[in-house]
Amino acid sequence: MTIKIFLDCEFTNFDQPKLISIALVTEDVKQSFYAELTDTYTLADCSEFVIENVLPLLDAQEFSLPENGGYSNVHSKMTFSQCSEYMKRWLDYLDEKVVIFNDAAHYDFTFLTEVLYGNWPEQLRKKCHQISARTIESQERYEKTTNEEFKNGFRQHHALDDAKVMIRAYKAMNRRHNAKFY
Repeated sequence: MTIKIFLDCEFTNFDQPKLISIALVTEDVKQSFYAELTDTYTLADCSEFVIENVLPLLDAQEFSLPENGGYSNVHSKMTFSQCSEYMKRWLDYLDEKVVIFNDAAHYDFTFLTEVLYGNWPEQLRKKCHQISARTIESQERYEKTTNEEFKNGFRQHHALDDAKVMIRAYKAMNRRHNAKFY
């Protein structure tokens, strides 16, 4: 079996991006990994947009080990090193082949490869599937769903919420055809 995981990241700016937060969410939204990095950037690294729209949404608690050794859902502030270690454990916990989906792979998948550098899980494909519509109608469904979800309580520019919205929009986009992308 293959698990689809949706990835989203928030970062400091487009010129010299530094990772602020990263989220991985399974397609069924039952399992997630969310980390807010504590040692990868400073306020001076952040664009005005990030200072106004991303940083106020950061809400994770200080890092602690998951209860009972379970890694089903991780939601913490952590160092880059902790993120690498515990993301690997979370992916290993899934115990299935994993395929990553994302709507901005040139940034987000690059951050994922940096986090997992030297620690790449065997079951994780080293390729990211870029979410893209095949028709104008499916693109419209994707955009409409995205806009509706942000109006209904999901926080835009919060990596965990963005990943969850991406899943809903992806499903809406592909509702009329059952194409496989892996």
